[in-house]
This record gives sequence, structure tokens and C-alpha cells, in this order.
Amino acid sequence: MKNYLLLLLLVPSLAAAQTPVSFVLQGRLGPKTYRSKPTYVHLRGGMLSDSALVKKGRFELKGIVDEPTKAYLSMRPHGDMSDHKAVFFLEQGTLYFTSPDSLKNAQVGGTPLTDVWRKLWFASEPIYKQLNALEKELQAATPEQQQAPAFRQDLQ
Repeated sequence: MKNYLLLLLLVPSLAAAQTPVSFVLQGRLGPKTYRSKPTYVHLRGGMLSDSALVKKGRFELKGIVDEPTKAYLSMRPHGDMSDHKAVFFLEQGTLYFTSPDSLKNAQVGGTPLTDVWRKLWFASEPIYKQLNALEKELQAATPEQQQAPAFRQDLQ
């Protein structure tokens, strides 16, 4: 009897996990961002891949994902995500994407998970910059320098 009760309690939560999530991404780009004609933005997130034509600096993407999904916005087709600077989560609601000049300077927000993730990212950005600088210093050092106790202590 306890097993049936437990199963009945779990069924609603399993059903909620299967509920599709619909999203809207509305974007506005400054003229420096879309120099070539025509310009497309490419969205990738999980199994989702979509693109939209930028018209007069604006675009809109709508879709459905199985669950909130981390996504990237690029201006390069065919999976080349080297320029993806806009990272966000596809989740229930409307996301707003604006950029005056590049994907690097893009602002994206409007849904709870994305807003919290962006705050966390910006708070941790100085740490990542410091780690990258230390990694470059390590790579520039000779093997002998890397083994020196003073060098290793400085990295620590």
C-alpha cells in the first residue's frame, strides 16, 4: 500500500517535468552589429537549432523546449560558435536581447533563470580573468621555471 501511495505522490511531479516550455526571444541590434545584408542570428540550445533574419535591426525567435535549456546566440551559421557571446536560458517567458555593436556587448534578460545566471556570471567574471592570466603565465614559462618552488608558490 505504501508503494502505491508513493507512486501516486510522484506522478504529478513526473508530469510536471514533461511539460514543454515555450519561449520567445526578441532582439534589437545596433547598426554596427549587422553590417552585411542579409544578416541572420543563429540560436543553439540542447537539441534546438533555429535562425531568424534581422530586419531593420530586429528579430524574433519562438520555440518550445522540453525543459529550461542553456542556449547561445551566434551570427555565424553551421555550428561555428566561436563568436557566441550571448549565453542565456530558454525558459518559459520572453527574453529580451539588445546589443549596440556586437554580441560581446549584448544584454539579455527577462526570465528568472537567465537573470540569476547573468548576475552570477558577472560576479564571477573577475575570477575567470585572473585564472586566465595565471594560465597564460604558466604556459609562457619554461619547464624549468614551472618546476621552481618560487614559481609554483606564486601560482598558488
